[in-house]
Amino acid sequence: ALIAYKMAALIVGLALLAAPATGEVLTKVLFPPEVKAAYTASCLDGSPAGYYVSEHPNSTDWVIYLQGGGLCISRWDCQNRLVGNLGSSIHWGDTHTDNSNVLSGVKDGNPFGSFNKVWVPYCSGDTFTGTTLSNPHLHNLSTTGHNNLNALVDHLINTTSFNNVTHVLFSGGSAGGIGVFHNADWLSATIKSRINPAAVVKASPQGGYFFPENVTLYEEYAVGIRVPFDKLAADYVHWLEGGFMNEVCAAAMVALGKPKSLCWDISVVQKYLKTPLFVAENQIDSNQIEDELLCPGDVCSSNPSNKMARAFMEDYNSLMVTSLRKFVLDGPDRVAWAPSCFAHCENLCMNLENSPEVIDGVTYAAGLSSWFYNGTHSGTALIQGCPAGQLVCTPVCGNGCQDA
Repeated sequence: ALIAYKMAALIVGLALLAAPATGEVLTKVLFPPEVKAAYTASCLDGSPAGYYVSEHPNSTDWVIYLQGGGLCISRWDCQNRLVGNLGSSIHWGDTHTDNSNVLSGVKDGNPFGSFNKVWVPYCSGDTFTGTTLSNPHLHNLSTTGHNNLNALVDHLINTTSFNNVTHVLFSGGSAGGIGVFHNADWLSATIKSRINPAAVVKASPQGGYFFPENVTLYEEYAVGIRVPFDKLAADYVHWLEGGFMNEVCAAAMVALGKPKSLCWDISVVQKYLKTPLFVAENQIDSNQIEDELLCPGDVCSSNPSNKMARAFMEDYNSLMVTSLRKFVLDGPDRVAWAPSCFAHCENLCMNLENSPEVIDGVTYAAGLSSWFYNGTHSGTALIQGCPAGQLVCTPVCGNGCQDA
């Protein structure tokens, strides 16, 4: 009966796709002083962290979404965030509205529109993994992203109907997607130990697969150097943040004689994750190509004229597809949905106008909902193929998806 009810809700939601997007308004909640102190839950500047929430009284289903916004990797980078909402809750508005992603309403065509909704603003600069109240590497700024999630669960239990939860979709985009990978098992275990042992917790990171295994910097690739950047990045971030990581992965690395810092790398930690995962990831992530692997935007594009840039992007594409196929095999109840696009998160959401890509007849919205409710496509890598010689299948992919 529950499945029938949910599928009916899904059908109604999809039938309303033609209706104008209206969004759903979520209301700001800042952690009170006692919660902020108990969990050291704060933004970079020490202001209280918090969340936005919209409750549906008759629902025991929840969707929690982590906002994206990059990673601050230096003292100056992090300090620059203090003047905006990525570094301080002082700048947050009273409400938040999503009209295209998993926090939007039923009338927006969202198959999760009837769920209770939580939007977690990103103000710690640490991909939601930090646990340091006064970070000595970052001029004593607070990098407490994981602590903020701990405080979130506690505050939801004590102030909302979250203590009746039966189903959770845990999602996030970009840096928030990275946070979903790293915190999914912890969130699931916390909900099951503190609230409901039978609760179903599933996760869907959007554009958070950092990094495909053995990717290299563009300039090094161009001169024949093949030093894996993903391992270097993981080591640096762990040194910088010293934050939370998957305990099973960390123990496995120690047993193998490898640094546990490798567990920040998604292509490493994925093997040890237990939470069911539906990963939405573009085959050529434009953010990774341009901002992390440092191929200039006028050189790397959806159809680069530079032969070295094309070879670099083809290599990255191959590594991403290989890593995603391995991801599906590394754990139970997993799906990878990967359109052949040169994009980051702007085409990954529930609105079919903004996210129209179809892989084997499956859109992201339809694939995620059927998997969440019925386990459809589990164990499948939905990888969009292209004709030989074509870098991406869709030169102009969907656009306008909101970071929930």
